[in-house]
Amino acid sequence: MNHRTSASRNTLLAASFLGVLTVVAAGCDIPLYRATETLTDVFATSSKPKVIVETFNGSIDVSNGNDKEVVVEVTKRASGFDQSAADRNLENLEVTMLAENEDEVIIRIKRVGSTVGDCGASVILAVPADASVELKSSNGYIVSEGLRGNLKADTSNAKVDVVEATGNIEVETSNGPILIEAQDAHVHADTSNSGVRFRGTLASGDHQLSTSNGPIDVRLPADSQFRFVAETSNGGVDVEFDYEGEESRRRRKRSGTVGDDPQFSLELETSNSSINLRKDN
Repeated sequence: MNHRTSASRNTLLAASFLGVLTVVAAGCDIPLYRATETLTDVFATSSKPKVIVETFNGSIDVSNGNDKEVVVEVTKRASGFDQSAADRNLENLEVTMLAENEDEVIIRIKRVGSTVGDCGASVILAVPADASVELKSSNGYIVSEGLRGNLKADTSNAKVDVVEATGNIEVETSNGPILIEAQDAHVHADTSNSGVRFRGTLASGDHQLSTSNGPIDVRLPADSQFRFVAETSNGGVDVEFDYEGEESRRRRKRSGTVGDDPQFSLELETSNSSINLRKDN
Protein backbone atom coordinates (compact mmCIF):
# COMPACT_ATOMS: atom_id res chain seq x y z
CA MET A 1 0.00 0.00 0.00
CA ASN A 2 1.20 3.51 -0.81
CA HIS A 3 1.41 5.21 2.61
CA ARG A 4 1.39 8.68 1.02
CA THR A 5 -1.86 7.88 -0.79
CA SER A 6 -3.39 6.52 2.41
CA ALA A 7 -2.38 9.61 4.36
CA SER A 8 -3.77 11.90 1.68
CA ARG A 9 -7.04 9.98 1.68
CA ASN A 10 -7.32 10.31 5.48
CA THR A 11 -6.66 14.03 5.21
CA LEU A 12 -9.38 14.42 2.61
CA LEU A 13 -11.83 12.41 4.72
CA ALA A 14 -11.07 14.50 7.78
CA ALA A 15 -11.53 17.71 5.81
CA SER A 16 -14.83 16.45 4.42
CA PHE A 17 -16.01 15.50 7.90
CA LEU A 18 -15.15 18.94 9.25
CA GLY A 19 -16.93 20.49 6.30
CA VAL A 20 -20.08 18.50 7.08
CA LEU A 21 -19.90 19.58 10.71
CA THR A 22 -19.58 23.19 9.63
CA VAL A 23 -22.64 22.93 7.39
CA VAL A 24 -24.69 21.18 10.08
CA ALA A 25 -23.68 23.71 12.69
CA ALA A 26 -24.52 26.61 10.40
CA GLY A 27 -27.86 25.08 9.47
CA CYS A 28 -28.92 24.27 13.03
CA ASP A 29 -27.45 27.33 14.80
CA ILE A 30 -25.86 25.09 17.42
CA PRO A 31 -25.11 27.35 20.43
CA LEU A 32 -21.62 27.17 21.86
CA TYR A 33 -21.78 30.09 24.29
CA ARG A 34 -24.65 31.53 26.32
CA ALA A 35 -25.45 34.86 27.92
CA THR A 36 -28.18 35.65 30.44
CA GLU A 37 -29.38 38.69 32.34
CA THR A 38 -32.04 39.02 35.04
CA LEU A 39 -33.94 42.25 35.59
CA THR A 40 -36.34 42.98 38.45
CA ASP A 41 -38.75 45.74 39.36
CA VAL A 42 -41.56 46.48 41.80
CA PHE A 43 -44.60 48.63 41.01
CA ALA A 44 -47.09 50.17 43.43
CA THR A 45 -50.58 49.56 42.05
CA SER A 46 -54.24 49.53 42.92
CA SER A 47 -55.75 46.33 44.29
CA LYS A 48 -57.15 45.46 40.84
CA PRO A 49 -54.56 46.46 38.25
CA LYS A 50 -54.35 45.30 34.67
CA VAL A 51 -51.07 43.49 33.99
CA ILE A 52 -49.91 42.87 30.42
CA VAL A 53 -46.97 40.57 29.60
CA GLU A 54 -45.61 39.93 26.11
CA THR A 55 -42.54 37.76 25.57
CA PHE A 56 -41.28 35.04 23.23
CA ASN A 57 -39.48 31.70 23.51
CA GLY A 58 -39.96 31.71 27.25
CA SER A 59 -42.29 30.83 30.09
CA ILE A 60 -44.59 33.08 32.11
CA ASP A 61 -45.32 32.24 35.74
CA VAL A 62 -47.79 34.45 37.61
CA SER A 63 -49.13 34.01 41.15
CA ASN A 64 -50.96 36.05 43.76
CA GLY A 65 -48.73 38.22 45.91
CA ASN A 66 -49.12 41.32 48.03
CA ASP A 67 -52.13 43.57 47.62
CA LYS A 68 -51.42 46.79 45.68
CA GLU A 69 -48.03 45.62 44.39
CA VAL A 70 -46.68 43.95 41.25
CA VAL A 71 -43.27 42.29 41.46
CA VAL A 72 -41.56 41.38 38.18
CA GLU A 73 -38.52 39.26 37.34
CA VAL A 74 -37.42 38.94 33.71
CA THR A 75 -34.62 36.61 32.67
CA LYS A 76 -33.49 37.03 29.09
CA ARG A 77 -31.10 34.67 27.35
CA ALA A 78 -29.15 34.45 24.10
CA SER A 79 -26.51 32.26 22.50
CA GLY A 80 -23.73 32.54 19.94
CA PHE A 81 -20.68 30.80 18.53
CA ASP A 82 -18.48 32.84 20.84
CA GLN A 83 -19.13 34.83 24.01
CA SER A 84 -19.05 38.21 22.30
CA ALA A 85 -21.68 37.04 19.78
CA ALA A 86 -23.86 35.74 22.62
CA ASP A 87 -23.49 39.06 24.46
CA ARG A 88 -24.41 41.02 21.32
CA ASN A 89 -27.49 38.86 20.78
CA LEU A 90 -28.50 39.46 24.39
CA GLU A 91 -28.25 43.22 23.89
CA ASN A 92 -30.69 42.90 20.99
CA LEU A 93 -33.43 41.77 23.38
CA GLU A 94 -35.18 44.86 24.70
CA VAL A 95 -37.06 44.69 28.00
CA THR A 96 -39.70 47.30 28.80
CA MET A 97 -41.26 47.44 32.27
CA LEU A 98 -43.47 50.42 33.02
CA ALA A 99 -46.56 51.60 34.87
CA GLU A 100 -48.10 54.83 33.67
CA ASN A 101 -50.51 54.76 36.61
CA GLU A 102 -51.56 52.47 39.45
CA ASP A 103 -54.08 50.64 37.27
CA GLU A 104 -51.83 49.21 34.54
CA VAL A 105 -48.42 47.54 34.38
CA ILE A 106 -46.83 46.54 31.07
CA ILE A 107 -43.92 44.14 30.56
CA ARG A 108 -42.68 43.57 27.01
CA ILE A 109 -39.67 41.76 25.62
CA LYS A 110 -38.87 42.05 21.92
CA ARG A 111 -36.03 41.82 19.42
CA VAL A 112 -34.58 45.18 18.36
CA GLY A 113 -31.87 43.75 16.09
CA SER A 114 -30.91 40.58 14.28
CA THR A 115 -30.20 37.54 16.46
CA VAL A 116 -29.06 34.00 15.76
CA GLY A 117 -29.25 30.87 17.87
CA ASP A 118 -31.45 30.41 20.89
CA CYS A 119 -32.84 33.58 22.43
CA GLY A 120 -35.89 34.60 24.41
CA ALA A 121 -37.04 35.57 27.88
CA SER A 122 -38.97 34.11 30.79
CA VAL A 123 -41.08 36.17 33.19
CA ILE A 124 -42.08 35.58 36.82
CA LEU A 125 -44.68 37.82 38.45
CA ALA A 126 -46.42 38.26 41.79
CA VAL A 127 -49.59 40.34 41.43
CA PRO A 128 -52.64 41.24 43.54
CA ALA A 129 -55.10 38.37 43.60
CA ASP A 130 -57.79 40.50 41.92
CA ALA A 131 -55.55 41.66 39.08
CA SER A 132 -56.60 41.14 35.48
CA VAL A 133 -53.73 39.68 33.49
CA GLU A 134 -53.02 39.28 29.78
CA LEU A 135 -50.14 36.90 29.07
CA LYS A 136 -48.64 36.19 25.65
CA SER A 137 -45.64 34.07 24.74
CA SER A 138 -44.47 31.45 22.26
CA ASN A 139 -42.61 28.17 22.78
CA GLY A 140 -42.97 28.60 26.51
CA TYR A 141 -45.43 27.37 29.12
CA ILE A 142 -47.78 29.63 31.06
CA VAL A 143 -48.73 29.02 34.69
CA SER A 144 -51.28 31.05 36.67
CA GLU A 145 -51.96 30.33 40.33
CA GLY A 146 -54.38 31.84 42.82
CA LEU A 147 -55.84 34.67 40.75
CA ARG A 148 -59.42 35.90 41.08
CA GLY A 149 -59.40 38.46 38.27
CA ASN A 150 -59.76 37.94 34.55
CA LEU A 151 -57.09 35.87 32.81
CA LYS A 152 -56.15 35.80 29.14
CA ALA A 153 -53.26 33.49 28.21
CA ASP A 154 -51.88 32.80 24.74
CA THR A 155 -48.83 30.72 23.82
CA SER A 156 -47.75 28.01 21.39
CA ASN A 157 -45.99 24.65 21.52
CA ALA A 158 -46.36 24.54 25.30
CA LYS A 159 -48.77 23.83 28.12
CA VAL A 160 -51.01 26.20 30.06
CA ASP A 161 -51.83 25.48 33.71
CA VAL A 162 -54.42 27.55 35.58
CA VAL A 163 -55.05 26.62 39.22
CA GLU A 164 -56.98 28.10 42.14
CA ALA A 165 -58.70 30.57 39.81
CA THR A 166 -62.02 32.38 39.49
CA GLY A 167 -63.38 34.86 36.97
CA ASN A 168 -63.11 34.92 33.19
CA ILE A 169 -60.49 32.49 31.85
CA GLU A 170 -59.54 32.62 28.18
CA VAL A 171 -56.72 30.27 27.22
CA GLU A 172 -55.20 29.41 23.85
CA THR A 173 -52.17 27.34 22.89
CA SER A 174 -51.11 24.77 20.31
CA ASN A 175 -49.31 21.45 20.59
CA GLY A 176 -49.64 21.63 24.35
CA PRO A 177 -52.17 20.60 27.02
CA ILE A 178 -54.47 22.89 28.97
CA LEU A 179 -55.29 22.25 32.63
CA ILE A 180 -57.77 24.48 34.46
CA GLU A 181 -58.89 24.15 38.08
CA ALA A 182 -61.27 26.95 38.99
CA GLN A 183 -64.38 27.94 40.90
CA ASP A 184 -67.27 30.02 39.55
CA ALA A 185 -65.31 30.54 36.34
CA HIS A 186 -66.23 31.52 32.83
CA VAL A 187 -64.05 29.41 30.53
CA HIS A 188 -62.95 29.40 26.90
CA ALA A 189 -60.02 27.07 26.18
CA ASP A 190 -58.56 26.00 22.83
CA THR A 191 -55.52 23.93 21.85
CA SER A 192 -54.44 21.37 19.26
CA ASN A 193 -52.70 18.01 19.28
CA SER A 194 -53.13 17.73 23.02
CA GLY A 195 -55.76 17.47 25.74
CA VAL A 196 -57.95 19.87 27.72
CA ARG A 197 -58.93 19.25 31.34
CA PHE A 198 -61.26 21.27 33.54
CA ARG A 199 -62.18 20.66 37.16
CA GLY A 200 -64.32 22.91 39.34
CA THR A 201 -67.49 24.97 38.97
CA LEU A 202 -68.70 27.16 36.13
CA ALA A 203 -70.46 30.51 36.26
CA SER A 204 -73.67 31.19 34.36
CA GLY A 205 -73.18 31.77 30.65
CA ASP A 206 -71.61 29.96 27.72
CA HIS A 207 -68.40 27.93 28.02
CA GLN A 208 -66.29 26.30 25.34
CA LEU A 209 -63.45 23.77 25.41
CA SER A 210 -61.98 22.59 22.12
CA THR A 211 -58.96 20.77 20.75
CA SER A 212 -57.93 18.40 17.97
CA ASN A 213 -56.19 15.05 18.27
CA GLY A 214 -56.56 15.17 22.04
CA PRO A 215 -59.04 14.22 24.77
CA ILE A 216 -61.31 16.53 26.73
CA ASP A 217 -62.02 15.75 30.37
CA VAL A 218 -64.49 17.84 32.39
CA ARG A 219 -65.32 17.20 36.05
CA LEU A 220 -68.20 19.11 37.64
CA PRO A 221 -70.02 18.81 40.97
CA ALA A 222 -72.58 16.02 40.98
CA ASP A 223 -75.47 18.48 41.56
CA SER A 224 -74.60 20.68 38.56
CA GLN A 225 -77.42 21.64 36.19
CA PHE A 226 -76.50 22.69 32.66
CA ARG A 227 -76.93 22.30 28.92
CA PHE A 228 -74.21 20.70 26.84
CA VAL A 229 -73.11 19.71 23.35
CA ALA A 230 -70.17 17.29 23.06
CA GLU A 231 -68.86 16.16 19.68
CA THR A 232 -65.83 14.26 18.43
CA SER A 233 -64.70 12.27 15.41
CA ASN A 234 -63.07 8.84 15.62
CA GLY A 235 -63.68 8.81 19.37
CA GLY A 236 -66.46 8.49 21.90
CA VAL A 237 -68.44 10.77 24.21
CA ASP A 238 -69.03 9.54 27.76
CA VAL A 239 -71.48 11.49 29.96
CA GLU A 240 -71.76 10.41 33.58
CA PHE A 241 -74.66 12.75 34.36
CA ASP A 242 -78.29 11.83 33.77
CA TYR A 243 -79.66 14.01 31.00
CA GLU A 244 -82.48 14.47 28.54
CA GLY A 245 -81.29 14.81 24.99
CA GLU A 246 -79.82 13.11 21.97
CA GLU A 247 -76.88 10.95 21.04
CA SER A 248 -75.53 9.84 17.69
CA ARG A 249 -75.44 6.23 16.63
CA ARG A 250 -71.76 5.74 17.44
CA ARG A 251 -71.84 8.03 20.48
CA ARG A 252 -69.60 10.54 18.77
CA LYS A 253 -72.02 13.35 19.55
CA ARG A 254 -74.25 13.88 22.56
CA SER A 255 -76.32 16.89 23.56
CA GLY A 256 -78.91 17.57 26.18
CA THR A 257 -79.91 19.12 29.49
CA VAL A 258 -78.84 18.05 32.96
CA GLY A 259 -81.36 19.01 35.66
CA ASP A 260 -84.54 21.07 35.58
CA ASP A 261 -82.89 24.46 36.04
CA PRO A 262 -79.72 24.66 33.90
CA GLN A 263 -77.35 27.41 35.02
CA PHE A 264 -74.85 27.40 32.15
CA SER A 265 -74.12 25.86 28.76
CA LEU A 266 -71.07 23.86 27.81
CA GLU A 267 -69.70 23.16 24.32
CA LEU A 268 -67.01 20.48 23.97
CA GLU A 269 -65.36 19.62 20.66
CA THR A 270 -62.38 17.51 19.60
CA SER A 271 -61.29 15.08 16.90
CA ASN A 272 -59.63 11.67 16.93
CA SER A 273 -60.05 11.34 20.69
CA SER A 274 -62.58 11.03 23.50
CA ILE A 275 -64.71 13.41 25.55
CA ASN A 276 -65.52 12.63 29.19
CA LEU A 277 -68.05 14.64 31.15
CA ARG A 278 -67.92 13.32 34.70
CA LYS A 279 -69.16 13.94 38.21
CA ASP A 280 -66.55 15.25 40.62
CA ASN A 281 -67.48 13.34 43.77
